[in-house]
Amino acid sequence: MIAGALAILPVARAAQTPTPTAYTVLGLDTRKLLPIRTVGTADLVPLDQVATMFGVATTEDRLTASVTLTAKGQRIVLTSGQALVSVGGKLVSLSGPVTHDRAGWFVPVDLLSRVLGPALSLHIEIRRPSHLIAVGAATVAAVTTRIERVPTGGRVTVDADMGVGHHVTRDGDHLVVQFDVPAIDASATSGTAPEFVAGTHADGATLVIDLGPSAATVHLTNDGGRLVIDLAPAASTEVPTPATVTPPVQTVAPDLGPSTGVRTVVLDPGHGGDDTGVHGPGGSLEKDVALQIARRVKTAVESRLGIRVLLTRDGDDNVPSDKRTALANNARADIFISLHCNASLRASAHGAEVLSLGQDQYRARAAAIGAGESVPVVGGGTRLIQTVPWELAQIPYISRSSTLAATTLRHLSAQNVPLFARASEEAPLVGLAGINMPAILLETGFLSNPDDERALTTGDLVGSLVEALVDTLEEIRTSGATRPAPDPDPDSR
Repeated sequence: MIAGALAILPVARAAQTPTPTAYTVLGLDTRKLLPIRTVGTADLVPLDQVATMFGVATTEDRLTASVTLTAKGQRIVLTSGQALVSVGGKLVSLSGPVTHDRAGWFVPVDLLSRVLGPALSLHIEIRRPSHLIAVGAATVAAVTTRIERVPTGGRVTVDADMGVGHHVTRDGDHLVVQFDVPAIDASATSGTAPEFVAGTHADGATLVIDLGPSAATVHLTNDGGRLVIDLAPAASTEVPTPATVTPPVQTVAPDLGPSTGVRTVVLDPGHGGDDTGVHGPGGSLEKDVALQIARRVKTAVESRLGIRVLLTRDGDDNVPSDKRTALANNARADIFISLHCNASLRASAHGAEVLSLGQDQYRARAAAIGAGESVPVVGGGTRLIQTVPWELAQIPYISRSSTLAATTLRHLSAQNVPLFARASEEAPLVGLAGINMPAILLETGFLSNPDDERALTTGDLVGSLVEALVDTLEEIRTSGATRPAPDPDPDSR
């Protein structure tokens, strides 16, 4: 197990574990540790160790109390006591101030992802809750856990990123789930544990479920990326029969109570690979801006809301529209948000815009689906089946997508994000047509506008966008605003 990568998932009676004192760095030649010094809410790491790990030269200027990093010919100037860093003459804000004392120089850990990674053309992602730093192609799987009481005893539901394999073993009073990745980023456990489940904790790529001595019977059910573990107390004489873990076709914000109404969100960074998207006058590319925003939203949502977030791409890849759609639908996601940047021949055009699918051009085709057909079911009788072509999958969700768009727009305004004159619009968006969940497209700003481009690449606008999306998802999760109407006949689905 990896020292320094311990993430505690608190549930009832879970033991307290000391806060990790280091970040584990994955993706270099060997696993490395970066010690942590916490100042306020910022985690600081030693600059000399960072420079050695990434092959960056440093030059200290004691007269100005500054130090200069040279990364691939690019100058990065840090000043003691300042939370702003000069990168090639442009200022980038960090989560806390750079510090210098007798022990040396210490920098906020997000310097790696916000400054050093772009300078080195290297993807660096900070997973603060689990104290992991993923470099390059290093894979860190997001894992969420829910513990609940059921009539047969207790149930532990573990959701991992799609495609991540795992195997489960029992070691005395511990269930050990080993994932087939270098490490996992485990969000806080939710739910109420029965008396024979002591708690859970994550270490490296392993999730450990601590059982009390009275937990005897274990039954496992796998459903794609979801692992369901049913437990019964030792006094039970019957092996529990777990409920069938088959989510309904309409999986958008199922009625599971206010804390679990949204379990999975798919973020879709637009473009990628040779499809660069919009070009800004300062040289920025839409594909890069969209991906950086998506990564920051993913980190914020997973760490603060405990919601699983999947990206349709996490690198500079050209992903076809149908594959993005398939990923979201196959993951049974609850919300789909596509991130883009806008452009206009008018340089003055600026601000964010929220788009959802308009139904006018699809109403006739939706009506053509008809009432469906009756098919026989086991035990006698028939069931009405409606088949919906993939290009019409969004139709049942249009009104809920409109609600999601309106909620997003309201939170963008609350975060003082500049808005386009036509800030919200319904349109026949091909990229959303096949999504079978509430879905929107967020134009984060106009890269053709120099002020928007600067704000999206060096300013605070991205932070405001992230906060607005986090607030949107939190409200949707709590209020159930995008939930489907109650189904009078669940068996008809």
